[in-house]
Amino acid sequence: MKICSSSQMRKLDETSIKDYGIPGVVLMENAAAATVREIEALKLERSAAAVFCGTGNNGGDGFVIARLLHNRGWQVEVLLCGDEAKVKGDALINLEIIQKLELPVYKLAEPELPSAAAIAGKSALLVDALLGTGFRGALSDFYRKIIGIMNLAGKPVVSVDIPSGLDSDTGFIDSECVRADVTVTFQLPKLGLVINDGPEACGKLVTTDISIPAKAIAEAGLQINLTEPDIIKGILKKRRCNTHKGTYGRVLAVACSKGMAGSGILSAEAALRSGAGTVVLAVPESVQNAVSAHVLEVMTKGLADNETGILQEACLAQIKESLKESDSLLIGPGLTTAEGTVKVVSELVRSSEVSLVIDADGLNALAQDMSVLKNKKAEIIITPHPGEMARLLGCSAAVVQRDRLELAGKLACQYGIIVVLKGFRTVIALPDGTFYINPTGNPGMATAGSGDVLAGIIAAFVAQGYKAKEAAVCGVYIHGAAGDAAAEKNGEYGLTAGDIIKNVPHTIRNIIGN
Repeated sequence: MKICSSSQMRKLDETSIKDYGIPGVVLMENAAAATVREIEALKLERSAAAVFCGTGNNGGDGFVIARLLHNRGWQVEVLLCGDEAKVKGDALINLEIIQKLELPVYKLAEPELPSAAAIAGKSALLVDALLGTGFRGALSDFYRKIIGIMNLAGKPVVSVDIPSGLDSDTGFIDSECVRADVTVTFQLPKLGLVINDGPEACGKLVTTDISIPAKAIAEAGLQINLTEPDIIKGILKKRRCNTHKGTYGRVLAVACSKGMAGSGILSAEAALRSGAGTVVLAVPESVQNAVSAHVLEVMTKGLADNETGILQEACLAQIKESLKESDSLLIGPGLTTAEGTVKVVSELVRSSEVSLVIDADGLNALAQDMSVLKNKKAEIIITPHPGEMARLLGCSAAVVQRDRLELAGKLACQYGIIVVLKGFRTVIALPDGTFYINPTGNPGMATAGSGDVLAGIIAAFVAQGYKAKEAAVCGVYIHGAAGDAAAEKNGEYGLTAGDIIKNVPHTIRNIIGN
């Protein structure tokens, strides 16, 4: 599903009206009717409803909703928040209609706020049609108080298009925001609804068609996608009968160091559980025996380490020899950033002719000389968490978190790589400027080893012959969905990386049907 910014949605509205001749009042009526259908789906008793309306088009939607609820037997009261003189166009048409129907319309100013609290308190339903997608910056004290009244009422809240107080482009909240039970957004999700504070503020998100032409959407040049099951199902292939382990590729994982063997083990096991035919875990030879004891189905390869337990530059020839028989290369989990490791990572980035997945200490090594990416021969997928991303960019993690899409996109375009920026709503940025935002996953996955599992899953899909873009999108989605399955069984507290791995196979089965 495509995701749009507020300006892109505004342009789509304008195109529908000017180029296709769909009147604005028709779009407003469609939006309101869709919202009322979702209200009816809540199966509330048709009693008192308070519709909080602003003076713009979001308020216009609210006026239509008030009329439609009134026609269905609700006792509707409309609270107009702001100067009535500012109500124009289609919104004014619908305000005048409900006034002719003699619906109660209270024009709120500061002294009337206690009465607004009383109306909200006696209502069975609150409708938030205050600010819409045009809101930016800081709330006025007046609107902040109104939103506070709605949140404190303890009644079901349905937000129209977006919860008031939420920035529709960033997903951030300034000081206060409506906490909706359901948000009905129109035609396409707005970016702010699916990132940062948006998902928590909007409650259940419903995207509904209001008759904006599909052709207009297709021609709008939208580059941000919300990954959905159908996207994954369209990529993953069912397995043919006449196949063998060689059909499904060989992952070479260069990982582990003394005291940090677990990371590589988790990545290797995740790759196997994700369908790779063979996984070879190449580790410093002084830790090989310990690793081998924990990975029965994974082959191990000892790399020369001078008994240090740390990757040495001398092992490059061994890795390159193994690469000749490999279909993907995963490098990084548990490696450390010793001098030899940094040189190995840099040389493999320059010389590997199979696609690379770089994670963890592979990224920390890369941060010391990003220019090597300019000389790559194969596709590269990097999987940083915010701290690693900050080191790659030379900024703080807080800066990364403030603008995840922008920074991931710039890095992807600058170096021609795929950036998987992990975290809540993981961002996948492609070098052509396209983005995928992943909706799966939960807070229980904020645990040691979870990122190692993701790297292994992605490397497995690359080895199976999927394009790097497909491997990244599928890997991130399946990783999150497997974590959701684990949380469903055991809860989020105490969820481990191993729990995610255990749930990968049936997560894939549920998507492709075998």
